[in-house]
Amino acid sequence: MDLPVNLQSGETVIRLVRRHPVYVILHTIATVLIALLVFWLAGTIRDFLGWNITSTILNIIRAVVVIVAIFYFLFIFYRYRNDIW
Repeated sequence: MDLPVNLQSGETVIRLVRRHPVYVILHTIATVLIALLVFWLAGTIRDFLGWNITSTILNIIRAVVVIVAIFYFLFIFYRYRNDIW
């Protein structure tokens, strides 16, 4: 059995309980929706303020949001795989 911890001699696993897969799915959907909301807000702000330097700044913000969303998903998946009750 693939466990994130090493068992000592004489220990056995009676029951393995993990989070439900819906937990990961819902958190992933929420992360994607929040990232899309930031993308939409960034585009709206860019259109409202004009096309000068704000376009570059908002593209940097968009890239940061994508990176943060990916790391957040990785943490969610890690907790899903390794949070054993």
